This record gives sequence, C-alpha cells and structure tokens, in this order.
Amino acid sequence: MEKDMRKLLGIIIACLIVVISFSTPMRTFYNFPDNVQMFYGEEHHLELGLPIGITAINKGEQILINGIEVADKRVALDASNGIKFRPENLGSYQIQFNLLGVIPIKRLNVEVVPPIYVYPGGESIGVKINQEGVMVVGLDKVETKNGRVEPAKNAGFEVGDTILKINGQEVGDVERVATLIEEFSQKGKKLNFTVKRKDKILELTVRPEKCKQTNTYRIGLFIKDSTAGVGTITFVRPETGIYGALGHIITDSTTQKPVDLYDGKIMESTITSVVPSKRGSPGEKRGIIKYKGSFQGDIRINSEFGIFGQLENLKIFEKKKEQIPIALKHQIKTGPAQIMTVIEGDNVEVFDIEIEKILIQNNPAPKGLVVKITDERLLEKTGGIVQGMSGSPIIQNGKLIGAVTHVFVNDPTRGYGCFIEWMIMESKMID
Repeated sequence: MEKDMRKLLGIIIACLIVVISFSTPMRTFYNFPDNVQMFYGEEHHLELGLPIGITAINKGEQILINGIEVADKRVALDASNGIKFRPENLGSYQIQFNLLGVIPIKRLNVEVVPPIYVYPGGESIGVKINQEGVMVVGLDKVETKNGRVEPAKNAGFEVGDTILKINGQEVGDVERVATLIEEFSQKGKKLNFTVKRKDKILELTVRPEKCKQTNTYRIGLFIKDSTAGVGTITFVRPETGIYGALGHIITDSTTQKPVDLYDGKIMESTITSVVPSKRGSPGEKRGIIKYKGSFQGDIRINSEFGIFGQLENLKIFEKKKEQIPIALKHQIKTGPAQIMTVIEGDNVEVFDIEIEKILIQNNPAPKGLVVKITDERLLEKTGGIVQGMSGSPIIQNGKLIGAVTHVFVNDPTRGYGCFIEWMIMESKMID
C-alpha cells in the first residue's frame, strides 16, 4: 500500500512538473534571452509568478537575485512574484536556474557594463558618398553606325569606380561629365579618366563613339552623383563625437550591394519639402546639404545597423541637447514613446508613437521593434513614416531605445525600428 502511494505521489509530481513546464510563466522564462547586458546600478525584473520555487547558482561576480546574494553556492528562490536581478559589480555572470533544485530550466549569461549617455539626434543629414567625383553604377553598350560597342568596359571600367577627372579637369556632377565628354570628343581627342577604385588611383583611356540614337558622343557608362540622399542622425557620444545614423545599411540602388563609403561624409541638411506616404507608395523628405552647416563627420562603418563615424563639431548638440541614457532591449516596454525628427527646415521636433511589438533577439539583427505613428500633426504632414526619417531616435521614459528604420509599404503609419543596443555595439562604443 505504501509502495503504491509513493508511486502515485511520483506520478502526481511528474504531472505537476509537466504542467508547470508548459505554463505561461515558464514559457516566458524559456523565451527570455540567453545572453543579457545590464547597466551597473540598475535592476531588472522578470515577471514569472511560478507556483513552486526554483534554485540558482552563479559562476562569476556576485549578484543579487530577489535580494539574496547568489555566488557559487546553490540558493533557493521564491519565484511567485517574479525574479529581480541586481548586479553588485561590473563583469560577467553565469546563472543556472533549476526547477525543484534538480531540473535545469535556464542558463543565463549576464554582462554588466557601465551606463552609456548620449546626445539624442533627430537632425537631418545628407550622406555624401564621396567628397568628389561621380560614381559608376553600370556599364552600357553604344549603338553606332558600325554596330554595338563597349568603350568603357573595354577600357577597364568597373561598377563602383569613382570618376575624379577627365583629361585633367575635375568633375563634380553628372552634368559636368557629360559636358566634358562631348567637348573633348568633338575635338577628336581621346579621354583620359582619373578613377578611384577603393584606395587605388587608376588612369583609364577611352575613345568615345558617336551614338546613332542620341547623336552625341558616349562611352557606355551609367553614372550618378555621389550624394546618397537624406537621413537622420540617431545619437552622438559626448566624450568622443562618435555618432550613429540611419539604422540600416546604404546599398546601391542599381546593384543592391553595400556602397563603399571609404571617403564618405555626413553633413547637416535642411528639409525643403515632404512628399507624404500613401498606402503602397512611401513618401520622402527632400532636402539640400548645408556644406557650411553646424556639423559634419566622416563615415567609418556602413552596416545593417546604420552608418557610423565621428563628428568634427559638437557645438550644436552641446548647446541644444541634454545627455540621456540608452536603454537595453529588455528594458523596453510596449506602449507610448516618441521620435525626434525634422519635417521642415532645421527644427528637430518630438512626435508621439506607439511601440506595438518587441521582437525577441538573442543576437544582433535589424527590425527589433514594430512602431506606429500616432501623432496627428505628423500624420497630417507626412502620412506616417517617410524615406529620410530612417535613424530618427526613439525615446521612451527618458531613455534612447532605438531608431526608426523601415516603413510598412501597405500601411505607412507603421514600420520597424532597431534596438539602440545593437547600434551602440556596432559603433564600437562597447564590445
């Protein structure tokens, strides 16, 4: 009889463990990231509400969990009101949680770093891919009276080259290139192109051909000016001038490959007009670069989390902005938030949004937030998210939590944002 009772009790306990393992609190626990960064001096609360206790053991620096010091000895925890983490020191922690003291349910790696304060952005920027010249974005054939020829390709041009000079004369835009080609060709001269390819300077000689269709001299190149367009700066680090902007990679519209920003710069820009977004048709900010603006900076990184570099002048931020802390992804909540952006001139304004969804990411990846524009004035002016708004900082509870990155084409009032944590890591401000 006693044996049967023990067997029954074992079955009941086993069933209880199974039920608890698949309960909502436990699923929350399972879905919690395996690797977490925390700021020194802050506490993180994981709401669980488990009906039975768990134990924890920590390898690394001492940490407080539910007010109890957890080091290298197993400690019993009451998880009925959740779990509160509070690190005592900077450093790394490896915490193993066990159900009923014996069943492993979660291993958590915690990295505690110093708090990071930044100037929030919102200023519009023009991204100039190269300081000089025009970019080759494609090779073409020229239709002549003797058939189709490829002068530029035969001369050694490649997509991504930057044309600096033609016969010793500098070129600044596409119109200047076309003028020089026609001018020298009519004089019967060959064209000597000074070309930059990554960090090398090349000399390429081309003989233009008279195009039968346009009745002009051509060499078979598709080119474009070196300005990539308008975007928004996300943050600036006060101590170093390191900045992050856009929240997404810059790719060539023709090749869809990442643009080489070896000599790239960002400059302050003025928004002259806004084309509102409509369902199925994203709008855009239109602006002009201020070559003698309040700030400019180089571009050192072009990644899926944006562009990063260093500003030369921080006075505009020091005068107009207060430093605010960044929030790590586990500190973000669904609900009200704000974005900072420019919709007219140089004036950075604050607009209301809603954080609709937070996507769980254990590893760096774009599109971590789903946001919705709720500000009536912004909706009236822009229709929602428009091109050029990428990089607009997202603020929640006084902390910088992310940046606007993409618009939903079929619903421009909504879009994606990336976690500021990933942008900060990409900027090399923290490892």
